[in-house]
Amino acid sequence: LSDYPHVVLYGQQVEDFRKRYQESVWNAEFMDTKGAVVEGKYLTYSVFKNKLNGKNAIVVVNTSNDQVTTVKARFENASAMQIASPEKPEMKPYQGGFDLRPLSVAVIFEQ
Repeated sequence: LSDYPHVVLYGQQVEDFRKRYQESVWNAEFMDTKGAVVEGKYLTYSVFKNKLNGKNAIVVVNTSNDQVTTVKARFENASAMQIASPEKPEMKPYQGGFDLRPLSVAVIFEQ
C-alpha cells in the first residue's frame, strides 16, 4: 500500500510518454524482435516501425522485481540512436548501454 503513490505516478509518466512518442510505438507496426538485438538479464523487448518515417524503436522492459540490469542494444541496420524513458522523456544520444531499474521501461530510437 505504501508503494501505491509511486505506482500511480509512474503510470502517469508512462501515459504521457506513450502519447509523446505514439507514432514511434503506439501507432507503429509491431515487428516482434526483428531488426534489433538486445542483451541483458531480465529483459523483454519489442521492435516497432514508425509508419510515417520508417524508423525503428526498441521498447525494452526490465521484468525483474528487484534487480537493476544493464541493457546493450543495437539495430541491425542503423548506427545513430537515441534513448528516452517515462522518467526522462527527452531524447538523448544512446551511448551503447545503460542501466534499467526493476520493472521499468526505456525506448531506443533509430535516427
